Formats: sequence, C-alpha cells, structure tokens
Amino acid sequence: MNALKYRPIRLRPAIQDYDWGLADEGSLVARHTAEARREQGLKVKQYAEAWFGAHPKGCALALTTGGSFLPLADLIASDPLGYLGQTGILQFQAKFLSIGKPLSIQLHPDEERAAKLHAENKDDYPDPFPKHEAGLALTDVELLYGYRVGGLKLLPELWPYLGGVQDIAEGEAQYRALWNVLERLRAEDFETICGRLSQRLKQKAEPRTPEEQWVLKLEEAYPRGDIGILFFFLLNYLRLKPGQAVEIPTKRKHAYLSGELAEIMLPGDNVIRVGLTPKKKHLAEIAVSGEFSPIPVGETVVNGSVLGSGRHYAFQHLGLGVHRLEAGEHSLAPSQGPRILVSIDASAEIRFGSERTAVEGDQSYFLPHGMEVSTINVRNGTLLCFGKLR
Repeated sequence: MNALKYRPIRLRPAIQDYDWGLADEGSLVARHTAEARREQGLKVKQYAEAWFGAHPKGCALALTTGGSFLPLADLIASDPLGYLGQTGILQFQAKFLSIGKPLSIQLHPDEERAAKLHAENKDDYPDPFPKHEAGLALTDVELLYGYRVGGLKLLPELWPYLGGVQDIAEGEAQYRALWNVLERLRAEDFETICGRLSQRLKQKAEPRTPEEQWVLKLEEAYPRGDIGILFFFLLNYLRLKPGQAVEIPTKRKHAYLSGELAEIMLPGDNVIRVGLTPKKKHLAEIAVSGEFSPIPVGETVVNGSVLGSGRHYAFQHLGLGVHRLEAGEHSLAPSQGPRILVSIDASAEIRFGSERTAVEGDQSYFLPHGMEVSTINVRNGTLLCFGKLR
C-alpha cells in the first residue's frame, strides 16, 4: 500500500437541528457546521449535533482532490480497504452536542436486540446496530445516568401506587418491579404525582439539590407531569467538568441535561425513549431492552490518562478512544483503522511522510487507515482524535 496516496481529507459535518439544541451561533455545533450551512443555504434555529462520520442519517461531506465535496460514505465505498482497512462501513461515529434543554430519558438496544427490532420495525429502528457510546465534556455537562442506589426512597409521592414494590430488597429486582408499575400508570396518575412532588419541592427550604431545581424548571414545559420527571430521582445525577468523560453502555437509561460535549459511539442510531419527549415512547420495550441494576456513582467518571501534553480516553468496553491534543508535538495513540480529527479554535499541522496539512480554527478531517501520520504539532487550541482502540 502506498501510504502517501492517502492524506487528510477535509470534512463538512452534517447538522441535526433537534429542538433541544442551543440557539447560539457561538456554540460548538454552530461553529463547526457554519461552512456547510453557508454553502448549502441551510437555515437552522437550534444547533443540536454535528456529525463527523458516515451514517446515512447524517453523513459528513468529504473534500475530493478535484475540489468538490461528496458524501464520506461514497468516498469510503470507492476504496474501503484503503480508507478503512477492511470492507464494510465506518465502524464508529464522532459527534459534537450543544445542549439547550434536556434530552429525552432514553436507552439504546444491544447488538442482538437492535438487529431484531430493525427487522421488525424499520421506521422506529433505522439500522441493525447497537449504540454503545461515550461522552467527553467540553464544558460543564449535566446528565442523568443509570439507576441510583436507593432512588425510590426519594419519591414519597410515588409510594401510594407501589403495592408491594417497597418490600422487595433494593436492587435490580425492585427496579424491575417498579417499572412494571410505572408502565401501567395513567397520564392523570403522573399529573397527580408530579403535582404533589412540585408542591413539596416549592415548600422545601433552600438550598435545593440540582435534581430538585431541574424538576421545578421543567414544570412549565410539562404542566401535566411526565414519567420522565420521576427519573431525576431514580437515576444518578452527574456533573462532568471539562475533560471528564462517561461511557454509556447499551441498555442503560440516561439523559444529557445541559452543556457541550464530544461523543464517540458504535454506528447505530436506535433510541428507545422513556420520557421528557414529544416523540414516540417505547414503554413496552423498556422491560426487554433496559438495564435495571443500580450503578454506584463512583464507578462512572472517566478522567483519561496523560499522554504527552494531551490526554487519552480509552473506552475499553466500547473498543473506541479519544485522544485530546493540546499545545505541543504529538504522536497519535495507537489505533486500528481510520481516525476522525476535529479542531476546536486551533492552529496545528498534520505531518505525514514529507508532507504537511494545516489545521486552522474549527475544522475536521478524516484520516484514512492507509495514511501514516508522523506527528501532529498543535500551536494553540485543542484537537480531538477519534478512532478504534488497537
């Protein structure tokens, strides 16, 4: 293979304008999609996600040697062994999220379940792939993550509806039994429960916990209550500082609440929604696809390891990693297959063989499998390099 045949390929990420996105031209998603939006004449109000990969729902555009752009998936299909090192599709996605309001309480099916759901219902489950993912905070990021130990004790408004659930020992069996109750409750039951919860929190003396503050903030958006409100107490509340990360396996309930972050994930885009959304909920599927074991908070946050003047985040269960490069000269962490490189207000240079490619501002590049990167010199700013672990 002639390594010099392959070089960094400029990308224009795809944008997703979900209604939870930040309405801010200065957001990370707005900045990284500005060129594409300008060239395509796109008018966007919420800058929710920038997709740097080759997923059919949001495929980035790749700059060809002739100066035109074509979908990254089409470029890869023209030479999969050179670009990927194997046949098939790009085995991961890289994204930026700019969050203006909470996402839905949700989970993602595992590989076996995703394939089955896709075969049965392609409208709700658009592909047969799992969506195991990890998020790296670029600002402070708030999220709900996995069942908390003892969460049911924090919701006295729910107790009259539980029957014998409280008599079950705390743990997976109790949360499974609780879900059986929640699935059967009526809309008017959630209105009553959430109304009583809100009344109690308003009468509580300051200070309120972050979870309590969120419930009161969301009262206007959900005046008749919502099943998702209860999960502010049933799930762990996490606040990530910039540079901290969290891995979200399939089956685990979660919801990002605020902040900006980078995501790396397997190629699936199947979402099973529980609450806090006007979109279709999949309550009957939760018992089959969901995880119900409590997750101790201390086991969740990934701080990465020092690598030169940057940090490397190895998500072992996911098989993917992110290398964060700050000012200095870097040799990239070992990777199997291609990489995606995204700059954040940076000035840098990619060196491969005797050639150089300049990186300026908020740009993104696809680094093919067949390309041998010598070093990356970062003068200022931050670069994120996404790829598979070796």
